[in-house]
Amino acid sequence: MDIDLIISLSYQTRFGIMERIVFSFIFLVIGPGLFSCKELYYPEVDSMDNVMIVDGIITDQPGRNFIKLNYYQDHREYPLSDATVYVTDDVENVFLFIDNDPQSPGHYYPLESFAGIPGRIYTLHVETIDGEIYESEPQSLLPAAKIEDVRGQYSVREHILRSYYGRYYREEVPGIEVLVDFSTKEEDILRFRIEPTLLLLYTRDETEEEDEEFEEDEPIEAQIFYGWKKFSLTDEANLNIHIFDEGFSDVKDHVLCFLPFSKYLYNLKWDEVIHNKIVIIRYYTLNSDAHRFYGEAYKQVISENKLFAPVVSQLPTNIRNISNPNQPVAGFFEASSTQSETYILFEIPEYDILTFNRTWDLEYLPDNGEYLNEIPYFW
Repeated sequence: MDIDLIISLSYQTRFGIMERIVFSFIFLVIGPGLFSCKELYYPEVDSMDNVMIVDGIITDQPGRNFIKLNYYQDHREYPLSDATVYVTDDVENVFLFIDNDPQSPGHYYPLESFAGIPGRIYTLHVETIDGEIYESEPQSLLPAAKIEDVRGQYSVREHILRSYYGRYYREEVPGIEVLVDFSTKEEDILRFRIEPTLLLLYTRDETEEEDEEFEEDEPIEAQIFYGWKKFSLTDEANLNIHIFDEGFSDVKDHVLCFLPFSKYLYNLKWDEVIHNKIVIIRYYTLNSDAHRFYGEAYKQVISENKLFAPVVSQLPTNIRNISNPNQPVAGFFEASSTQSETYILFEIPEYDILTFNRTWDLEYLPDNGEYLNEIPYFW
């Protein structure tokens, strides 16, 4: 299979600590060797020059709202930083977004402090200096779902590991499977996506051993580092696709992530000892349009190299070109409520105790850090 044209749209982690789903808009041309038939079929593909690519989100949290614009032309992606961008709601409010960060061209943020209101309907508007006008379909911002319970159970998963000699092999890895229950209002259909992050706490002792030449009563200065590292846990779909059509208002036993026991799977050094594990759960409550978009994107990811895989160019979009309806547009404008909760693992294996207890909000912590001889408050 030959790939003639690739348009990649990468959705970065929304303000923080871990990356969002990466979507690639790929047009496929079926080449020799794919089928053992005598005749080959070459699908006709529309030109993708001058295509606007939109990545935007409105939430009910200040600081988590932005619009990202790119233009695809001549087989390359360029940021669009000179457009007029604004969002309107269903009560005639207008919210202007501006691109004033030279380090991130094409990224538009609210001119004033902004947070969406659950129950309101939001529409994105983009006007370019060339006179092109783009508009999204109206998007409802639903009330946030609620986490009812987070718990763990011992399990094993198959991992692909690399040997000392560089060879890859499969092995059953023991660990903890984290499950979560969600609920929402009785009249609502619960649709959500999750961005889980592991906050791994570890210690590192660099205290020097006592030298025989020193007096026995001479104090030795301790050198104990209390450190942490963050890891994205988005190896799962983390969408409730499997119950989407059933219309439930609660979700039980949603598999959030898997936490292996082995410290080497977290790229810790030999002298770094795991102290504890903390799971940060950032979750978004989706409307039906957003859920369909993420669901179709996930199906595309897991269908790679399959015979009847869907074509990525068929991903749904809620953006249209008002001034030129025949011009294709890629991307999605999302309106979702969002919440973040942090849970620390409490485990006593000999008594079969395995629980996750809610603790301080630690999403704001940097991706890694260490304190020397000082135990952090979240320890």
